[in-house]
Amino acid sequence: LVNIQDPFNEGSISSFRIKNGDMGISTSGNYRRYVKDKEHNHLINPKLKSAQKTFASITLLSPLPSAYLDAYATAASVMPYKEAIRFLDALDLAYLLILNDKSLLYSSNFSDYATLE
Repeated sequence: LVNIQDPFNEGSISSFRIKNGDMGISTSGNYRRYVKDKEHNHLINPKLKSAQKTFASITLLSPLPSAYLDAYATAASVMPYKEAIRFLDALDLAYLLILNDKSLLYSSNFSDYATLE
């Protein structure tokens, strides 16, 4: 069972079981590491030179190595919303996005990779 931490409260916000045991998982979020305060998280958009504020958390699942998934999650986290979705949809993976407005978005193929609990 995989539990995804709730970026806004204690506990988990989502739980799922991986369908294939040989699966990479990576989460990148803006809710644990800061520079001075919560407005300045460690995920910096290099074009705008500012902390990203769209995604609270991005979790990726795939047969790809976790190191690749970590790089993809970090890259997507600093992209504008629509660009991040296009980028992630083009890859061989499933995702769970938690937006800063507290909404959750699962990729359309999430059920191919995991079963929600």
